[in-house]
Amino acid sequence: GGGRGVGRLQLGAVVSDIRAAGLHPCLEVLPIHPAALTLYRSSGWSEVLTLRPDWLRRAAGESGPDVLVMALLDGSGREPRDRLTRD
Repeated sequence: GGGRGVGRLQLGAVVSDIRAAGLHPCLEVLPIHPAALTLYRSSGWSEVLTLRPDWLRRAAGESGPDVLVMALLDGSGREPRDRLTRD
């Protein structure tokens, strides 16, 4: 990418804080942001679910994009896919 690496550094810091709190990193991403998706995928994030939350359906109707739920499944704190749940 053509960036300066600030987003990757911020993402790394947030992931470290999440793991330090005993939690598992998870994101909801609108696929209309290709640079963000590229960053997440290249940082080891995996798409685990596609959904259309009620708030998005109300805002964009059926014509808007679905939300991609991504989880960081590699490295320490790895979660098997069968333990990922949707609330």
